[in-house]
Amino acid sequence: QLIADAGGNYIWQDSTENEVLMLDIEAVYDKGIATEIWLNVGVTNSISEIIGSDERLAEFSALKKGNVYNNNVRINSVGGMDFWESGVVNPHWILRDLVKIFHPESMQEHSLIYYKKIE
Repeated sequence: QLIADAGGNYIWQDSTENEVLMLDIEAVYDKGIATEIWLNVGVTNSISEIIGSDERLAEFSALKKGNVYNNNVRINSVGGMDFWESGVVNPHWILRDLVKIFHPESMQEHSLIYYKKIE
């Protein structure tokens, strides 16, 4: 819902699943290759790590354009991600991050809190 509220389109928005989607690479490739922005890429911290997991991912438009963001910028000393901790009670901060990612011209003064651009 936050993606939609921020003006984005979630490629799996038609799914009726209530749990994490377990998808094979072919399904991800078919739907994801033309996406403009890729969010939440797991524990990944670099484009080379993403491509290292499967070379076909290098063909994704979001990777080619440098529009890959991960929500792991704030990790505590034991590996806990603040996105899942303080983000739960501050969804407005997550929403601001998403608006900044989807529409950077409208949020020039905002610095990302939970997300970072993956280089």
